[in-house]
Amino acid sequence: MKRDRIYLFFAVNYFAQGMGGLAYEPVSYYLKDALGLGPAQAAVFVAWMTLPLTIKPLFGVLTDFLPWAGKRRAPHLVAVSVLTSVGWLLLAGLKAPSYVAALALLVLVNVGFVLSDVVCDGVMVERGKERGKTGLYQTAGCSCSQLVFPC
Repeated sequence: MKRDRIYLFFAVNYFAQGMGGLAYEPVSYYLKDALGLGPAQAAVFVAWMTLPLTIKPLFGVLTDFLPWAGKRRAPHLVAVSVLTSVGWLLLAGLKAPSYVAALALLVLVNVGFVLSDVVCDGVMVERGKERGKTGLYQTAGCSCSQLVFPC
């Protein structure tokens, strides 16, 4: 049963990441229609919005060296899930968020996505090494995310 739980953990996490990618589709329309940004301005917005992806290794160090309540992964995953959800809810709840508010919230969401990916990958490497199943775990994650986006 425990073995099935870890596969389910990877599958759910990567499926959620893939589905989260679908949520970015309306962002381009928002940038164009609501904020009136041209292609170059929208590209700058997206570059800033996705900046957390460039510092992903630092998030890995953070989760490895700053445990919460004696645990290295679970509290971080819960915190970033809440962080991401709050970011999306605030963005959805604002009637007409300004450029700065939308950018700040989408950076927050991307921090959450990056951290959840780092935590999941950390669990995959840690548990995979222990059990000699890293490749199988990666396959489980890739198979589920591939339902939305190809690996």
